[in-house]
Amino acid sequence: AYDYSWLARGRGDGTWDLWPYYLALDEKARKAGLKVLPCMKSSIASAIRREPEPRRNWKSTLLYFMLQFPEYDALEADNEIELRMLKAMQADKFQSYGKYHKHFAEVIHFMNRDAWAVSQGSAGFRSGVVRQMVKEGYFKDIDVVNGHFYTGIYPCLLSEHNANAGQENAPPA
Repeated sequence: AYDYSWLARGRGDGTWDLWPYYLALDEKARKAGLKVLPCMKSSIASAIRREPEPRRNWKSTLLYFMLQFPEYDALEADNEIELRMLKAMQADKFQSYGKYHKHFAEVIHFMNRDAWAVSQGSAGFRSGVVRQMVKEGYFKDIDVVNGHFYTGIYPCLLSEHNANAGQENAPPA
């Protein structure tokens, strides 16, 4: 994950010469033949706690990141939503969550028309929230919606195996 607060601090003169040294990490990944999906960890989760909608500085950090790493063809808005955050977002009926995703997708597509804007993953599959975000237009430009099955919460699709047994009293399946 490319932690959003680290990215904001690492901008400086454009060298990103601060831990965790994203340019060096990125170069090693490409040399190894890996494809990287940068996850803007904590970009939405921590921002919502401070501001109900994105501010200029929040967007400019994403813009700057995309300028420095133009080869990425997909970016994930934030790391997974965990249950405490889910409860906090319910307070405003996910409106802040929707606004951040809408602006995230706009920035990604402005900088690279062909890049995929990937939603913040969720612990399990939250189809009700996704349906609401689509219906209200917030996910209009989100290209991929993801959920994390390893949390042991069953998706709407039939799974073959859940090796992450024990959470939510889920037996191995």
